[in-house]
Amino acid sequence: MYNIYSERKKLLELEKKDQEKKNLLKMNKIHQIKTKNLALNYEKRLKKFIIDVRNNLIIYIINIFIIMK
Repeated sequence: MYNIYSERKKLLELEKKDQEKKNLLKMNKIHQIKTKNLALNYEKRLKKFIIDVRNNLIIYIINIFIIMK
C-alpha cells in the first residue's frame, strides 16, 4: 500500500514539475515577444526623431541662407 502511494506521489510531483516547466517556457516566450515589440517601437521612434531633426536642420540652414542674402 505504501509503495503505491509513494509511486503516485512521485508521479504527481513529476507532473507538477513538467507543468511548471511548460508555464515557465510560456512566460519566457511572452516576455520575448513583449521585449521584441518594445525594441521595435523604440527603433521606430528613434528613426522618426532622426528624420524630424534632419528635416528641421535643413529648414534652419535654408533660413540662414535666405537671411544672409
